[in-house]
Amino acid sequence: MIEQSLIALEATHGIRILYACESGSRAWGFASDDSDYDVRFIFAYPRDRYLRLDDPRDTIEQMSDELDFTGWDIRKALRLLRNTNPALLEWLSSPIVYRSVGTLHDELVAISQRFHAPLAIHWHYLKMARGNFAQYIANPAERGERVLTKKYLYVVNPLAKLLYYERHHALPPLELDAALAGLALPTDLRAELEQLIALKRSGWELGRGPISATLNAWIVAEMTRLQASAPPPTKHPELTAILDELLTRVLAEG
Repeated sequence: MIEQSLIALEATHGIRILYACESGSRAWGFASDDSDYDVRFIFAYPRDRYLRLDDPRDTIEQMSDELDFTGWDIRKALRLLRNTNPALLEWLSSPIVYRSVGTLHDELVAISQRFHAPLAIHWHYLKMARGNFAQYIANPAERGERVLTKKYLYVVNPLAKLLYYERHHALPPLELDAALAGLALPTDLRAELEQLIALKRSGWELGRGPISATLNAWIVAEMTRLQASAPPPTKHPELTAILDELLTRVLAEG
């Protein structure tokens, strides 16, 4: 089903899809049977299309009831990689790969591991955790509302990735289980998180309930600490030339 959709996208837009993967809850490891498929891909136009005055479309999106496709042009993807875009890094680390042409994926992974900027990763995941906590947990609680329990996972997921990076100085795994396994957590906190993930996977309807004092205390304490402990900025002046060479090879292959 997904491969046929990729082939149709290629025909419709006149592109080559070089890499396609799963993103979202299926790749994070806490999807239920009725979770949608969030397919992300990197594509290239024929080389001559880049020689026109107007740049070609750099983003392609297509949605249906169960399938959500978003793709980035190779030039856009490489520019985002140069800027350590964490969304792209997550695509590259997805455990579910639908298509991988040649050595592009391996090369992108190797480049991202060598040249990423810790500061960009730090603020991306901290901002996501803080925003999700405010939207899904803190603000409803302040209004006296019960919170949607599964939304804790959307706070814990980015926070666990940032804590993993801080501890291991390596890009975090996309799967939440793997990120949590790499952290030193109190027993009661780990047990509550494991139960929450198991219930979400089972398809059990996680409705609204009271806030979790255990989760809230950990989340707030870690976000407060991380807000004051950002890493220093880094520069990689040689990266642009490396990506230019990769882009030239990819377009020559088309």
